[in-house]
Amino acid sequence: RNKKGNNTEQPQDSVKPKTKQITITAWYSPEIPVNNGPSEYGGLPGLILELNVEKTQYLCTELVLNAKNAKEITEPSKGKVVTQKEHEEIMRKKMEEMREMYQGQGRKEGGHGSIIIKM
Repeated sequence: RNKKGNNTEQPQDSVKPKTKQITITAWYSPEIPVNNGPSEYGGLPGLILELNVEKTQYLCTELVLNAKNAKEITEPSKGKVVTQKEHEEIMRKKMEEMREMYQGQGRKEGGHGSIIIKM
């Protein structure tokens, strides 16, 4: 407070949060149509083969496509055929169930899809 008793501090909403700018460089291959990569990075139109995040480097050293022990995906033989609209309603209900079940637990790390890449 100054001598007159007024508060000299800045209002709460005028304080800017400190942000740090980082450089991320990703080398990816659109010929491998998998939008995945190391750690939490992905979403590019191809597999990320090298990633540089500040002082950390991820490098794909081995990539096995069409491995001999790959599991074959077969069409399910049982189940119920539903329309797109029915599917969307089922998904909405299931999302509500999950929200109720996991309410307040927050997001945990590692909740990404899985792809095995030796780095």
